[in-house]
Amino acid sequence: MKNINMQAMETVLLLLTLGLARIEKSRTEDFAEFCFQGLRYSCTDRNWRKLVEIIGMKKIHSCIAMG
Repeated sequence: MKNINMQAMETVLLLLTLGLARIEKSRTEDFAEFCFQGLRYSCTDRNWRKLVEIIGMKKIHSCIAMG
């Protein structure tokens, strides 16, 4: 299993890519599903909680709003 720093870095890079690509992400669930597909993780409640823990919900909403 990857360590939390590597997961955080991958997630941040993916978020930046999503923002630049301006992919349609009007719903948080769509955004989460796309993140986890990009990281090759399943979109489970546990993984979602980990994503929120690493990034923070405010930043997630901010990234979604960029699209």
